[in-house]
Amino acid sequence: MVIVIKIKNLQDLEKASKTLSGIHKKLPEMTSKAMMKWGKTLERDVKQSAMMAGIIPFTGILFNEGIRWEQRPKGKTGQLFIRQYGVALDEMKNHWVNITANRTRLLAWSRQANNPLIRNSATLISSGKMKKKKIFVRKHPYIRQGYNMARPKLKTILHSELNKLKQQVSS
Repeated sequence: MVIVIKIKNLQDLEKASKTLSGIHKKLPEMTSKAMMKWGKTLERDVKQSAMMAGIIPFTGILFNEGIRWEQRPKGKTGQLFIRQYGVALDEMKNHWVNITANRTRLLAWSRQANNPLIRNSATLISSGKMKKKKIFVRKHPYIRQGYNMARPKLKTILHSELNKLKQQVSS
């Protein structure tokens, strides 16, 4: 973004100097606010891409606190935290998994699965009529897609914060 300052006399020079020093002083605060806004956008887009990848909010942990943006109040950078099992869902290789009675979380998930064969097998396992069932699980790549959705929004957020800064300094 280009700001043109016309200087015709000494008063214009003083005004330009004050404007530039005001921008220089408030620029770190503006950057911090812009990164916080973009971080929240990134968090939302990664959660949305996880839903689109087919990850169901079974326990709700991944979609509530499992994916979150953290940044110091005046920091210019932040970090996107994703729970370990969320990263595993994104990066794991396709593989076979045994559903058994002692794997309680997997058994609970399989009782609510979309596939009726898996649901029926889970009820048979929990009732004790079946010992185990082998199912094939696939990875759900969603982290890169969420980042790719959020990345173009960074420029517009920075421009809007810069426009707010210009309005504050000029008034």
